[in-house]
Amino acid sequence: MMEKPVTQIVVDELKGMVRCAYTDISEGQMHYRYQGSGEKTLLLLHMALSSSDEFTRMIPLLSKKYRVIAPDHLGYGESGMPPREYEIPDYTQSIDNFMDSLNIEKANILGHHSGAAIAVEIAVTNPDRVDSLILSGLPCYKDQHTVLAMRELPEMQ
Repeated sequence: MMEKPVTQIVVDELKGMVRCAYTDISEGQMHYRYQGSGEKTLLLLHMALSSSDEFTRMIPLLSKKYRVIAPDHLGYGESGMPPREYEIPDYTQSIDNFMDSLNIEKANILGHHSGAAIAVEIAVTNPDRVDSLILSGLPCYKDQHTVLAMRELPEMQ
């Protein structure tokens, strides 16, 4: 007699502690994860082709000291689609609008890959909104030719 396969459900206690919500900005609806009530806000910006889910195991650990908020960029995760094709300055504006929608005047900002590029752009264009930057895997290209060639790769579309 053949045994029935057993399905195991793995409960990730850290992920289960993180709350989710939506907020409206002028470009559409943004989904975000949050936890903590610290005096300072830590904003986590995910890389392209990902979502705020990449931070869900970190959020409970960071929320012991900070109010941690991790949005899904427009077009990713559970957020709505952007009204047109977006580039870094557009995502930067949407994060600025996101911060306004949650009454976040200033935040520590952690960015991962393209999230790091957005974080740098926020710091350059609106430095009064940034307490500190934490950058992981910041893309750095020496010439415009490389940037243009990278944009043509199928995985970058």
